[in-house]
Amino acid sequence: MDKPYEKYFDDVVQKLQEGMSALAAKTDELTQKGKIKFEILSLKRDLDKSFTDFGKLVFDLISEDEKITLIENLSVQSNLEKIKGLNTKLSEKKVQYEKVAKAEAGSEVEEKQETDTNFV
Repeated sequence: MDKPYEKYFDDVVQKLQEGMSALAAKTDELTQKGKIKFEILSLKRDLDKSFTDFGKLVFDLISEDEKITLIENLSVQSNLEKIKGLNTKLSEKKVQYEKVAKAEAGSEVEEKQETDTNFV
């Protein structure tokens, strides 16, 4: 009489372990996506600040001398390079986020297929 209960409890333990593994994997995926989203928002904030600083710099330079050639100014060049760098980082983070999202979507499809075959 103990044998059926042992098998039942073994099955329950196995299913709980599988569920915990799936939960841990999903938590890791969501944590990774959340971290990347935070980095994207931080880069956007830095980019907005850089644009504001750049606009103030250009305004100040033009106010001082209307005939100034802005592109030759070292501060302008420095700000342009900073903005270009931030744009590049932002693009890379967006690509990274899309890869994680696609991988997550792919793993959900695989899990769904496995679940469907378990019931057959």
